[in-house]
Amino acid sequence: MENEEILNIGIDFINKAREHLEKAERVLALNSFKQAEELFKQNGFSIQYANCLCEQASIYTAQHYYDLALKMLQEAETIFLGSRKDFERLNLVGCLINQAEIYLENGETDISLKLYKRAETICKKVGRAKELYKCLDGQVDVYLEKSDYKTAKDILERILKLAYILKDDELVRNTKETIGDLS
Repeated sequence: MENEEILNIGIDFINKAREHLEKAERVLALNSFKQAEELFKQNGFSIQYANCLCEQASIYTAQHYYDLALKMLQEAETIFLGSRKDFERLNLVGCLINQAEIYLENGETDISLKLYKRAETICKKVGRAKELYKCLDGQVDVYLEKSDYKTAKDILERILKLAYILKDDELVRNTKETIGDLS
């Protein structure tokens, strides 16, 4: 099989998995993702393989299988770290944010914060405001969890500036309300 054909078959598996997810058929979705994962891994499509790991990790996270989700995300992170393309580096950002969310969910705020800050650094290098918002918002959650309201408010001020740049009226309104709640 040629690379394009392999890639198309893998994409078909992913699309099938997403269809199953829309119907809340998690087991069938995982099976389809697994098929795509194996196809990509066997044929050297490392970025697609890593993306499949991240998709599966999201399902496992929703089911509270955090150890398995983290293992998959960490493997994907290793693959994404080798990438030099900006759009592939954004995959790394998503991977780091997903790990940070799991650690925060489990009360491991220091690890979570470290991951959010790593993701923030990448976003600044790549210049992506929308992804930067997710990193900052996650940091706010960490500081609120730690009851560090001043730092949370400071980051919210940065988010407000970003909301104006993004021209997102709802984000501006919500951020102002949250800042007001912390004052």
